[in-house]
Amino acid sequence: MVEATRGRPADAAAPSPEIDGSRTSRTRRIFQLALRSVGGTVICVALVAAAGAGYEVFASSQDATRNPPPGRLVDVDGLQLHLNCFGQGGPTVVFDAGAGEIGSLAWGTVPAEVAADTRVCTYDRAGFGWSSPGPMPRTAGQVVLELHALLNSAGESGPFVLVGHSLGGKHMRLYAARYPDDVVGMVLVDARHEDVDSALGPEALQVELDQTKQFRELEVALRRLGITRALGPWLAGLAGPEVRDLQPFYFVQQGHPAAAEANMSEISSYVQSNAQLRVEAGTLGDMPLTILMRGKPIADPEYWSVWQASQRTLAKLSTRGRLIVAEDSGHTIQLEQPQLVVSAVRQTLTLAEST
Repeated sequence: MVEATRGRPADAAAPSPEIDGSRTSRTRRIFQLALRSVGGTVICVALVAAAGAGYEVFASSQDATRNPPPGRLVDVDGLQLHLNCFGQGGPTVVFDAGAGEIGSLAWGTVPAEVAADTRVCTYDRAGFGWSSPGPMPRTAGQVVLELHALLNSAGESGPFVLVGHSLGGKHMRLYAARYPDDVVGMVLVDARHEDVDSALGPEALQVELDQTKQFRELEVALRRLGITRALGPWLAGLAGPEVRDLQPFYFVQQGHPAAAEANMSEISSYVQSNAQLRVEAGTLGDMPLTILMRGKPIADPEYWSVWQASQRTLAKLSTRGRLIVAEDSGHTIQLEQPQLVVSAVRQTLTLAEST
């Protein structure tokens, strides 16, 4: 009779040292392979990032030569602001773009079509496009101060018909309030009214600011790594017609740190800008005024209701104000239905000339 080993059944086999060693060795090899794979991936990503950053540094040094400003740089109290004026006649039509846009490019074909009838001027606000960064904060008052000085320095005298898209609408209204003798008409393209910001409240405005910050930080990061420049043709295919001839330069400029900083300051200054408008910008008397409002609704029903009400409020600023709904457009009517904008500007010019 065989006596069982204490603590183990008599028929249980003891673990083989060879088997245990083999399992440990195999686990170690797998772990080492995983580490090498991860390390190799990290090295590859770092090399690609370094190559992209180097490519961006080299390519950006060539931008000024390859993509000169379509207009001219005008010295305004030490700032170099880009202004592009062309066409003959008057009144001169001055365009101001929405938040974060390169104003000299953001209007698509509209300025060129209007220039067949009169003189037009587009420009880049400080920090955007070809313009140098300006003083902070980027309030509506600061923007208007710089625009007035820019037009004067460039020898572009009134009278003006002002055209503003989105945030640019606030700037144009404040410009007309500060320099009423220079302005004879106005077209606001889905312009943002201060009542919208009040109705949304500080929490919603902070969410908008946070989202813009995240988006801009991503834009800057992609630009610094050369990714934006490399993807320019693909991005241009998704964008409006005004950037396709400048690909990928338009997107590279949009991702410039100065543009990101200016855009953030414009949005974070909403409360201060709105206060300036409420104090200075009243009604427009009988000035010819056309309001173009998007026809495609905003996803948030409450926001959409507030936006529609704000457009009706804008139309009532003048006894000759009118509201036109761009049925087939979202926010960028100038790109989605440019002929509506061209027609509105031409009709406003006719009314202004007959006054």
